[in-house]
Amino acid sequence: MERRPPVALSARTEELLTDIYNAYDFTVAGREMREGRNTIRVDFKPRTNPKLKTTIAKVFLTKAQGTAWIDEEDHVLAKIDFDLVKDAKFGGGLLVTVNDNSQTTREWRKVNNELWLPVRMETRLKGRLFLTKGINLRSVDEFSDYKKFSVETKINP
Repeated sequence: MERRPPVALSARTEELLTDIYNAYDFTVAGREMREGRNTIRVDFKPRTNPKLKTTIAKVFLTKAQGTAWIDEEDHVLAKIDFDLVKDAKFGGGLLVTVNDNSQTTREWRKVNNELWLPVRMETRLKGRLFLTKGINLRSVDEFSDYKKFSVETKINP
């Protein structure tokens, strides 16, 4: 297996990743085959009273639980499903409230045995804007027929 050098992350990204680690209890639930590849299934649920730094973690991560599938060979996220188990309120609920039972699924596939690319994204969102405007949204994005292109560049003097 090819080893890649570590990616340099911004301080903000590192802080969010630390918050993700601190926000959840992770449980390895087993191995599963997904799209002909071995994956490790990891369930996650919010911890009680985690110490978090980022606003998104405090408002959102403490109210979501779900399952992630990690590709065993490439160590990348192949799929993630998560649900809100409590309402998430932004601006104390005055700006936005996202209701519990809102769900998100993201799925990726290794294409041409080279790159991990998105396959499907689905979001079901219920909530309220500015205490008045109700939201009931279902968004599905599907990606397929990826093609590899070769490009040649010439610079004329």
